[in-house]
Formats: sequence, C-alpha cells, structure tokens
Amino acid sequence: MAGVLVIVYCFLLAVSCSSGQQDCSETRTITRLQFFTVPPGTVCFQCDFGSGVAADSVFQLDNSAVGEEAGTVQNGVLAVFAAENVFQTTISTSLSCISGNTRLTAHIFLESLAPPQVPSAVSVREGETLTLACDVTNSNPLPTVSWITAEEDVISGNTVEINDIQRSQAGNYICVATAEDGSTQSSTTVVTVTFAPEITADEEGLVKFPLNGTLHLSCSFQSVPAPDSAKWTHNGTQLLSTLVTLTASTTTLTRTNLQANGGGAYACSASNEVGSDTATTFVRIQLPSDPVSDLEVIERATDSLTLSWTNPHFTGFASITSFRVIITGGGPEGSEAFGGDETLTEYTVSSLSPLSFYTISLSAVNDAGLQSLPVIVQESTRSLRLPVIEEPVIIVVNSTAILLQWQSPRYDPATTYPVTSYQLTYIKQGGRETPTNRSLPLQPTSVTVGNLAKGTVYVFTLAPVNTAGPGATFTYEPTETFIDPPSPPREVTAESPNPFTIQLSWSPPSSDGGRPIGEYRIQVFTSGEYSSTYNLPGSAETYDITELSQNTSYEIRITAVNADNQESNYVAVMQTTAPVGDPQPPVLDAFSAARVGNTMAEISWDTPGGFPNRYIIQIRASSQNKWNMTINFTISVQLLPSRQTFVFKDLQPLTAYSVRIQSENVKGLSEFTEIFTFKTYGSPTFFMALI
Repeated sequence: MAGVLVIVYCFLLAVSCSSGQQDCSETRTITRLQFFTVPPGTVCFQCDFGSGVAADSVFQLDNSAVGEEAGTVQNGVLAVFAAENVFQTTISTSLSCISGNTRLTAHIFLESLAPPQVPSAVSVREGETLTLACDVTNSNPLPTVSWITAEEDVISGNTVEINDIQRSQAGNYICVATAEDGSTQSSTTVVTVTFAPEITADEEGLVKFPLNGTLHLSCSFQSVPAPDSAKWTHNGTQLLSTLVTLTASTTTLTRTNLQANGGGAYACSASNEVGSDTATTFVRIQLPSDPVSDLEVIERATDSLTLSWTNPHFTGFASITSFRVIITGGGPEGSEAFGGDETLTEYTVSSLSPLSFYTISLSAVNDAGLQSLPVIVQESTRSLRLPVIEEPVIIVVNSTAILLQWQSPRYDPATTYPVTSYQLTYIKQGGRETPTNRSLPLQPTSVTVGNLAKGTVYVFTLAPVNTAGPGATFTYEPTETFIDPPSPPREVTAESPNPFTIQLSWSPPSSDGGRPIGEYRIQVFTSGEYSSTYNLPGSAETYDITELSQNTSYEIRITAVNADNQESNYVAVMQTTAPVGDPQPPVLDAFSAARVGNTMAEISWDTPGGFPNRYIIQIRASSQNKWNMTINFTISVQLLPSRQTFVFKDLQPLTAYSVRIQSENVKGLSEFTEIFTFKTYGSPTFFMALI
C-alpha cells in the first residue's frame, strides 16, 4: 500500500510545470518484472516496451491510478514527489505502466538505514565467553556492520565473540551500521563482567592492640556485583554481625574492652553470586610488663635518693617508654613520671627532706600505656650536717711527687656522724682526662701523691666521708711540680774539614727534664784557656766553629738548656785543626782572560792548594819592562771558592798588557805564574776572547 499521500503544489516539487520536464534525483526504467529500491525524495519512472520509452504510458500504484498528490505524469515519465511517503522499507509497492494492451510491473522498496537491534545490557562471568549479535534486518538494503569494543578495538561483522573475558574488558560495546553512502546508525550494549570478591587485609603483618583497648580491623575488596554479605571470624569462630560494617568496597570489625585472649587470627570474608574470598590479620594483645627487679638506693643525699634497678625481660609485647614512682614517708610525698626506655636503670628522686625515711615504689610503663606492678624500696636521706676539713697544707716534694697534709675535722656528734675516711681527687689543671680518685684512711692525715708529671700544675680536692656520705670538699691551691735539669747531649762528635774549621754534631738529650730544650751552649777552649761561646737554638744538631787556627788542639764543651733554664752537665770533645800546606801558585793551565773590552779585562783561575788568603796580581803595558801596578786581592779561607775572578778597569784601548799572579797563605808566598798577555779592543766596545 502506498503511504499517506501529501498534496503539494508544483512550485514546491521537483517538477518543471511550465516546460513539462521532470526534476528527478533518479530515473528508473521498467522493461520487465523488476524489483527496485529507491531513496527518499523525488524519483522518476518510465517504461520501455521494446521500442523506446512510451510517451502514452499510464501508471498505477497497487493497481490504482496515481493521484496528483503522489506524483505527476508528463511525456510518459512518472515523477513520484516524496518516495518516503509512497513506498515502504519492508513491504513492496507494485508500480505498473500500461501502453495499449501491454502492462509492465515493478515492485518498489524504500531505501532506509535503521538503528541496529542489540541487547541493551549483557552480564558475563570473568573467564567465560562473551557473544554479541547485531540485527540490521530492519534496514534496506542491508548495511555493513562492525563492532567497537570497550577497549576501542574495531571488529567487522554482525557478531563479536571474546573468549576468557576479563574485568578490564567490561564497558560499552557499540554496533555500527554503515550504508553505501557512508551514513551510519549505532546501538550500544553495556557489558558487565562479574567476578568473585578479591579481599585484602588493610593491616599487614602482626598488629598490636593494648589490653582493655579497642580493636579496629578493616579489609578492602573488589567485586562485581558488590558483596551481598561479609563476615569476620576470630580463631575460626564467627563474630556477631553487630560488630561488622559493610560498604561497597570495605568491611570493618570493631571490638572493645580487649582481653588477653583477644589475640590470634582474625579473618574477613565477603561473597557474591560469583564466589567468595578471605583475608587474615594476626593480632597480639599487649600486656603490662613484668615488674622491675633489683631495686635499690645507690646514692643518698640530704634532699635526694638515687635509685637503681634491672629492667624486666618481658615487656608485654611493647617497648618500655617511661617509669612512674610514688613517694611516701617523712617529707614531701607524691608521684612523678619520667621518660626512658629499656636502657634507663637509674633515677634520682629529688626535693626530699634531710634525714627522713621514705617508701618509694617504681613501675615500668610500656608504649601501650600499660603499667607494671610496683616494686618497693625504703631508705632515708642523709644528715644535713657533714664534717669540714680545717687548715689543709700542701708541700711540694720534688718533680714527680706532692705531699698533702691536713688536720682532722671537728664536728658535733649529736648532729654529724664520725669521719670514717677521706676522698682525694686530683687532675692536671685544664686537663680533660678523667680525674684520679683515691680513698684514704682516717690516719695518717697526710698523703704523698707520686708518679706525677714534671713541671705540671695539679689541682687537688679533699673531702671527709662519714656514713651520710662525703662532706664539704676543700680545693687546694693549684700546685706545680719541679723541673729537673735535662740530661747531657748524646753522640757528640767533632771533625776538622779544613785548617780553620771544626764541625760539631750531636743528638738531643734522652730527657729534657720536663721542659723542652730551649738552647745549646758551645764553649771553645785552647790550651786550657777559654776562647769563645756560641748559643744555638734547641732544634740545632750541628754547628761549624770557624776562624780557628790551623794545626791547633781545641777542647769543645756542649751543654743543653731547657725552657726552665735548667742546664745539663756538659760533654767535652777534643779536636785538632788540620795543618796548612805550602802556598801554591794559581793553576796555570786554567788561567785565562775570559773577557776583554775597550778599557777592561776580566781574568779567572782555579783556586790553588794551600788555602790562600791573598793574591798578589801585577799588571803592566807590554811595551814596558817594569811592573807598574801591584794589586793585593784578599780572600776568606772560610768562603774559599773553587774559582777566582778579577776585573781590570780603566785600561787603555788598543793596548797590549802583561799579567802575573802569586798566592799567599799563613806560611808565605808562592811563585808567580807565567806571564800572560792580552790586548784591549778599540771602539765600538765589545768583548773578545783572548787568543
């Protein structure tokens, strides 16, 4: 059947009324029994009976004449104005054209792309196979079909199948129908992947809760659908549901007033239609620690008592964090807490009254806030009055010992206990080492402290002791031990490297007497008569004694002096200086004029033997027979060089000169050298080697 016909005017249609031509988006020619699918809009039809398009064709729709509201016929062409209003998608409409006694018929369907038909929601268990089908039979012609998965993968075809589906693959699956012209329609299926609860205990390992405290445990889980129930067990026994809370992702257990039997295994479990899971947490109940042991008073003062104890081995599955004392007795009473751990074993209770009896209890507290049973000790504080030493005396004995003296203290027996001993303490002044402590008997009232360091200041303190403890401490004036003289220098040797020098060497003394060596004093004697003294620094170990006489015997004495000006015994050595040989002239084969200029000449020669102390140099013009210039060139035998140099100045240019030299020592003059000749140069000035 044709659809609802709509009346329209030709100026609104795709028809050219004035020219008789049809404006058709498509034109279909009927030549036999045919089937056509046409798009919406204006579609034209014409008939060919074998000799071309018949202009006299008459058209019928489902064997009824075509009304003007459905279309118009001009020159044998039928223009259907709105195909979507005339034809149907799934039921054909017959269109016949008649020319004379001949009829041609076609069955017409309307093209359409309808949304695919898919289930709106599908539930599948994790690990099973998901199968989805997409029905597009309500579209004409059939479109191309594809699926877009929840992971945005594209799968061609009407059916999608996923084996071993996982929870990560849950979500929207979209079926897309695509027509030939590229237009699309889609429908969505929501896929739910169900799985059993997977439960995890939020408190891992061993969890501790204090005795009489409150237990809070929780477990987290994942599941689809959410669990329909959750339960907790303690050591296998199910707990009341009133202790349990359940949310979409957690379950919590709360127990108050925990007792010692509240520890053990706590298991949480959750289940849904797919399955169940369980997680376990182990709980330990913290208890008070055992009491401390060996509690005693180790020190008594007038206003305090010092306690000592041994901490318990069992601390209640917790750590000791503090202690608590309760004080009762003959003075201020009360309690106090003080921080500490298992390493603390001493504590001083202060602000007490003198000579009073107290009962003190001590408890350990662990980090669970639980207090052990108390342990009790009883003791009294000391008397307020203590003996005092009178008129102490200190006497320096020698460099390593000091004598201390004092008088026995006086005291009132009614208020002060008798003295039983003395406590001596001493230390180097300014020292950082631990002081030395000595307990001295009641008699004698003196003591010699030995093995002290030489030249060192010590501070001594002395206190009388009775049953109440040490009395007032007396501090002696700082006292310095004596300094000893150093021992003599060691390994003293002497030798004469030349006729005028003695070399002395030695090693430091084996003892400096308590002060560093400040200097060495060297004295020189000749024939028993004092000659000279040399003072050297304390770091010296050698010295050259110079300007001595040749071939002479000397006695040399060396003494060490420390920083306290204490002198050692001297060490004496004998040494004779070497003799001087006969004077020798300069070495002739090495004599040369090194440089010659216009008015000067420089000559040099090797130092001859015999330790010369003077050279006599004579020079003359070579044209003269008389030596008209004699030069005395004095040198020090202590600084005798291996080679000597002398410069002649104010000479005449272009003049030949003759030179000779002789040396002199303590024994006399040597022979002159051979005569050497050189000639000065003319202007411009420059040096030339003597040929």
